[in-house]
Amino acid sequence: MYLVSRHFTIKPAALGKAQDLMSKNMEKGRTEPGIETYTFYADPAEETRYFLFEEWESQETHDA
Repeated sequence: MYLVSRHFTIKPAALGKAQDLMSKNMEKGRTEPGIETYTFYADPAEETRYFLFEEWESQETHDA
């Protein structure tokens, strides 16, 4: 298993558009060979802060 995590903040005016893009990215990301989990999570304490978690079979499948 190989894990990747990222966090980022979105400008409030762009939040709706960013949420749409995250949804589309999740659909596409979940079809990548070797991916087991690809999910965005909103920070419950800050509505403009998000986290991305990816779980891969291995680093090799991630790097391919």
